[in-house]
Amino acid sequence: MKIFVNEIPFQVVQQTISAAPFSPEVAVYSNPDISQIIQFYELAKSGNVKGQKGLVFLVADYMKTVQEIKNHFKILKAAGGIVKKGDSLLFIHRLGKWDLPKGKLEKGEKSKIAAVREVEEECGVKAEITQKIESTWHTYVDRKGRDILKETVWYAMNCLDDSQLTPQTEEDISEVKWIPISEVKTTVLKDTYNSIREIYSFYE
Repeated sequence: MKIFVNEIPFQVVQQTISAAPFSPEVAVYSNPDISQIIQFYELAKSGNVKGQKGLVFLVADYMKTVQEIKNHFKILKAAGGIVKKGDSLLFIHRLGKWDLPKGKLEKGEKSKIAAVREVEEECGVKAEITQKIESTWHTYVDRKGRDILKETVWYAMNCLDDSQLTPQTEEDISEVKWIPISEVKTTVLKDTYNSIREIYSFYE
């Protein structure tokens, strides 16, 4: 499980004898207890984890540790998509960064339905799902001061109709744009969130 905390990836990995070596820019901790992991979370949340590109926690009981981490947060579920039209992909510009259309699931809503709905609401684009890509996890603090862990399920989509292409300004979206796939790495990925870079790498 990989969780982005203030843009820093926290990765929980099952400890094995033959674990692959990690990058020297990543800090690796063996057999931390849940209180230690949460302490690192609090530091990262406050911007006090610097000079590292990520933290890896090697744990003996993966499922138990993941559940203990989830117990610390209020869990929210969201869905979104990478929409293709010809040789271009759909991106939004929100709060100064490139992003992908996504949003929270409504009560009782399936992630596939939510992903298609959010693309239409945020961009004015009708799309159909071709396949599931992957899920990403990131944390934030809501207006009530609660620690939120959001899971976003991502889908690859094809554009059906973009005749109503327009940004949903009430969601702080200032621009909706089709960007040629050949330009994504030199434009979008230079000014976006790490979780978006992560899901784009899965999409490729």
